[in-house]
Amino acid sequence: MLRWTKRLILLLVVLILLGAVAVYMLLRGSLPQYEGQASLPGLNSSVQVQRDAVGVATITASNRLDAARATGFVHAQERYFQMDLMRRQVSGRLSELFGPMALDLDRSMRLHDFSRHANNVLATINREQNSLLQAYVEGVNAGLSSLPAKPFEYWLLNQSPTPWQVQDSVMVIYAMALDLTKEEAKAEQLHSLLRAELPAAVADYLLVEGSRWDAPLAGDVVQQPDVPSAELWSMAGLPQIASLAMGPDAPFFGSNNWAISGARSLHGGAIVADDMHLTLRVPNIWYRLQLNYQDQSTQHQITGVSLAGAPLIVAGSNGKVAWGFTNSYGDWVDLIQLDYADADGNTYQTPNGPQAFTRRQVTVRDSDGGEHQSVHLESLYGPILKHSPEGKPLAVRWTQYYPQAANLNLLQLEQANNVKQAVSIANVSGIPPQNMMVADADGNIAWTIAGIMPKRNYNGQKLVPWQQAGIDFPGWLAPQDYPRQINSDTGQLQTANARVASGADLAKLGDGGYDLGIRQRQIRDHLAHFPKANEQDMLTVQLDDEAQFYEEWYQMLRQHLQASSQADVMALGASLQDWQGHAAINSVAYRLVREYRLQVRDRVWAPLENLVATQDKDLSMLDHRQLDGPLWDLLQKQPAHWLNPAFASWQALFDEAALAAKEVLVAEAGSLDKATWGNYNRAAIQHPLSRAVPQLSWLLDMPAEPQSGDSFLPKVAGKSNGASERFAVSPGKEELGYFHMPGGQSGHPLSPYYGAGHEDWQSGKPTPFLPMAAQQSLMLEN
Repeated sequence: MLRWTKRLILLLVVLILLGAVAVYMLLRGSLPQYEGQASLPGLNSSVQVQRDAVGVATITASNRLDAARATGFVHAQERYFQMDLMRRQVSGRLSELFGPMALDLDRSMRLHDFSRHANNVLATINREQNSLLQAYVEGVNAGLSSLPAKPFEYWLLNQSPTPWQVQDSVMVIYAMALDLTKEEAKAEQLHSLLRAELPAAVADYLLVEGSRWDAPLAGDVVQQPDVPSAELWSMAGLPQIASLAMGPDAPFFGSNNWAISGARSLHGGAIVADDMHLTLRVPNIWYRLQLNYQDQSTQHQITGVSLAGAPLIVAGSNGKVAWGFTNSYGDWVDLIQLDYADADGNTYQTPNGPQAFTRRQVTVRDSDGGEHQSVHLESLYGPILKHSPEGKPLAVRWTQYYPQAANLNLLQLEQANNVKQAVSIANVSGIPPQNMMVADADGNIAWTIAGIMPKRNYNGQKLVPWQQAGIDFPGWLAPQDYPRQINSDTGQLQTANARVASGADLAKLGDGGYDLGIRQRQIRDHLAHFPKANEQDMLTVQLDDEAQFYEEWYQMLRQHLQASSQADVMALGASLQDWQGHAAINSVAYRLVREYRLQVRDRVWAPLENLVATQDKDLSMLDHRQLDGPLWDLLQKQPAHWLNPAFASWQALFDEAALAAKEVLVAEAGSLDKATWGNYNRAAIQHPLSRAVPQLSWLLDMPAEPQSGDSFLPKVAGKSNGASERFAVSPGKEELGYFHMPGGQSGHPLSPYYGAGHEDWQSGKPTPFLPMAAQQSLMLEN
């Protein structure tokens, strides 16, 4: 019996080992080809693909079409699953991979009908761009089919990849737009709701469009209005709600960028610095790339980051011009409030009389073969998103629904010679509207908006009645009318998702939810400290975790603790002893101060939050991004009629908030002394599959390292959002530049480039902007 037991155990061990070997071989079969020779049909000439120590791909081709074809090949081999997820998310087809768990997301995406919009875009782009897309798509499918085995994610999902199509490369533009634009226009809904429920002066006080922290490129800061009097309004008129958890501050999908002129740099060349803040995943959203090709008799070299799914460099340098982006947060979405024209809700009013809604029936298929039907209503004004609290249908009018919103005009930056040319190209580029910062080899710098901008003859900052809206946007802003600034008296320009313009230019941009100006102001002031600066100084600013915003909250918390008569509240003062003025990994004080702000905020606004939620459960006071302006004003003045009626005094509110903050910290760390900022702010940069199957985390995810940095300061660092890249570069002096990227180049866990460079990004160690010495070389042949 014992002998048979041993044999059985041995057999099980052998089977386990054979299974492990089989899995390993399947994984290896989907590894990209890095060396030797590969077939790529359609090439005019051979193309060389070299990779350096961290996998940066350098493509050398005889012409732009061949470069695009080779770009598609390497994107597919390294990142096909990521590309597939982007197109499926936008088209509402994730359920085909992940099953019913993705049904709700797919149904919401089908509202936008992006597949139809992508086809409309393809019908309008010029022949050159169409040829480039065709070459790229053929390269993608050749790269995918040349893998010995399908990408490993499809084995785990028991699915097979489907070929890439031309419209899919438009879809990835829409995928970025979904990240960068709030298509629900919740701020506009909130503004209309509060203005309907509150006196005008109270709504004006709460919905102020800026704050004392503003640092626009032009114009002044916005002054906080006076606190409305008790005769006009009192918080006591609202139900007593001690606290409503409003949640953490929503992460800003934006970025920092700035430029200093040649006159301000140590080497005489203008410098652009850029770090785009996005959700961080494995693999990273960007793919590092250098393109070398010839156009007629001119040789071109462009270095930067590409977006897997598209054939161009998104941000980088061409040797004469360097550029980078931050999200503009202009107003690119309107909600049009319609009136029903009949009691059954089948028709709606228009200037031309009643019109019937179009009922668009869609079928969402899941991975089990199930089919799920849903119906979306369409109007001439756009699809119906939801109904207002009064029951009126709200139609979405979004710039992304128009064919002008997506094109490949940004490709022209590859051959731009100076900032004026780059600005002109930006103003006709079909991308989600962004702040573009640009510098040229002559030392000039500039800022403008890249992407199409609508013209309006109505106020788009609130729900727009159909009588005012008209059937369509009145038109599009002409390039010569775009906001722009070329050079500056200070020799620097900076943006950080906050308001950048005033007056007429601000009216053109609108307000799509600007961030508080504190981060932009801190960058401006930090740069101003350098009479002359170099690339290393740019990195110093990008890694700046000084907490100027929370310094004021620290001082306030100290005052509140000292004023308290409760021993357990006063005792919290000991936890403030390690205050360093930074979002530092080892600081308990920073974690406490930050949580205290949230607890105070939730109690101050609880009655109003309840008012909003009662009217519309999808909205929150936090949908107004400038809420810290009136909050701080109230905390300084402490007017009795604005006190939450659940509290006897402002000090009572502060006491409860302080103790609640302590409870949160103890619950997460076990004790207050262990509740450091780094303990809370650990990186959670994950592969999509490990989120569904945590057992894969050890293989697929980046290390859960504690991080310094936070929101409201230059080094934006959340658990799973932050700098998707960091670079600073001077056009013509690229060898002096640096580059960081989390997650690495490859999407394959057995690749030597999976996670390569991540540690340098985490630690802030400068690594070269240009590709390093080639370590592997692949020749692509027709």
